[in-house]
Amino acid sequence: MQISQNPWAAVVPNLYASARKPEADLRLESAQLPVTRENHDLLEISDAGRQLAEGAIEHRPARRVEIPDKPQGAPNDYVNPAEWMKRVDPERYGKFQEALENGGDWSRLLVQFVQQAQKHPEWVSTYLAERNRQSG
Repeated sequence: MQISQNPWAAVVPNLYASARKPEADLRLESAQLPVTRENHDLLEISDAGRQLAEGAIEHRPARRVEIPDKPQGAPNDYVNPAEWMKRVDPERYGKFQEALENGGDWSRLLVQFVQQAQKHPEWVSTYLAERNRQSG
């Protein structure tokens, strides 16, 4: 039995047919959307138009900014690994600085130093004692 022969097919409305719009409504009228703003050539803006408003830039005298010895929130016994490397292993520190300046693999050198330093706890105590003597 086909659906068109079903007596109920004439009673049940076809919802898909009522939702379709005529194909003429789906076609674009033109290939370009209307522009609702004024057209400006940015190269033709006058020099006066390129000037900032007076007072738009606030000039202040330069001041010296101190970089802290440790990150904010670090404990008092914080050890800067780069400074520590400079005192304990100057040769590796030279390679580390060279890698920093030339875009080399500085992180590998730093990680290797920290891993080596874990085996030498006396390095930490020596470093902290030297730092306390300098600051104290």
